[in-house]
Amino acid sequence: MQNSEEKLRQRAIELYENNVPIQEILTTMKKSKSWFYKWLKRYRQRDHDWFKEDSRAPKTKSRKTSLEMENLVLTTRKQLEDQAFH
Repeated sequence: MQNSEEKLRQRAIELYENNVPIQEILTTMKKSKSWFYKWLKRYRQRDHDWFKEDSRAPKTKSRKTSLEMENLVLTTRKQLEDQAFH
């Protein structure tokens, strides 16, 4: 199910495709130029679902522990577990 913002994006592009002046679209919808051009660019680049918001989550985990460090910690932990407590 589409939310109202997605419908608004689709409507703006529909108006644009019907040769409605951009300034008129912006005024009617109370949106900025940058908003309109963002969605126009996505519309032109994508086949479907262009009107949906992209995830804002980071694409990579910059603070993830390296595999080498993880293995070192596990090895050290195993060695310590094998030792008797004094």
